[in-house]
Amino acid sequence: MYKKLSLFTLMMSCGLANASSAETQESQISVNGSITLVSDYVSRGLTKYIENEGTTLQGSLTIGYENFYATYWGSPIGYSFRELQGGEAQSSDKFEHNFILGYSWDYKNVTFDVWDATYYYQGGDHLASNELGLTVTAPISEKGTIVSSTSVYLNDSYYMSQGDTYATLNYIHQLTDATSVTLGVAGSYFVDDGKYEGQGVLDTQTDFTYRFSTIRADHSLNDHLGVFAQYYFGGYDRSDIKQPNKPVFGLTYSF
Repeated sequence: MYKKLSLFTLMMSCGLANASSAETQESQISVNGSITLVSDYVSRGLTKYIENEGTTLQGSLTIGYENFYATYWGSPIGYSFRELQGGEAQSSDKFEHNFILGYSWDYKNVTFDVWDATYYYQGGDHLASNELGLTVTAPISEKGTIVSSTSVYLNDSYYMSQGDTYATLNYIHQLTDATSVTLGVAGSYFVDDGKYEGQGVLDTQTDFTYRFSTIRADHSLNDHLGVFAQYYFGGYDRSDIKQPNKPVFGLTYSF
């Protein structure tokens, strides 16, 4: 239930791989998106607190103009914040909405992507949060690319504290035109004196922590369809609880 933009941000920084763009030279407007079926929704390596325990359908839509873009990403989740806050759960509550605005540019073959994400959940109080991040993508060889991302929360919410920081480092190796392998690691800094600390899901017991490491293989079946297999080596959450290892599988249709 703690927010994420890990592999999603990675995909955005690499141009939403395998997605086709409805772009014309005259308008410079592009529209693309994806629909993904995943075996489990794992948020930022939190395998013990799976957002939805079971097969989940997730979707995204991005509209771009020159270097600017706006993205919506949504997914069902396996819980209701209304219920966690003492109310009666409703099925409409069990959904996550992400609204992202970003600007990307290239400098000497390196891509910089500044983004701002607003996360919203229905059916409860203090459920909107905002996160500002920077993703840097740099090729280091003909087939190898390094992607680093750092982000910080700008406000207190029921599930995050202002100043909470999340960082990832990924290496992507293109094995063939259709197949790539990604190695990644993530860490966090947690603030323990946020406005909602101790009132709900926030029970901070550590500040700097190793979140997870991962290995992922992606394979394109055609221009629009791809599959992936990912394995999480669990780290720790803000309560210093060890996360178990877990595999995740997915099928993505891009347009």
